[in-house]
Amino acid sequence: MERPGGTTLGGNPMTLIGPELRAGQPAPEFSMVDSSLKEVTLADTAGKTRIFSVIPSLDTPVCDAQTKRFNFFF
Repeated sequence: MERPGGTTLGGNPMTLIGPELRAGQPAPEFSMVDSSLKEVTLADTAGKTRIFSVIPSLDTPVCDAQTKRFNFFF
């Protein structure tokens, strides 16, 4: 599912792929790579508190601050 104009980057509209998630909805199954480059799935984190910090670019002040704020996990 494509969502044209779902967000902006540098003031330019960007297309997002996938359904829009709302607070309280169950998370869809996914896989990602952790800080040790190991693949992790939603099922792997069952029963644990999850915080996902997603950033498009470290060269922006907000993304840089967010990364530093949540870096205590590593």
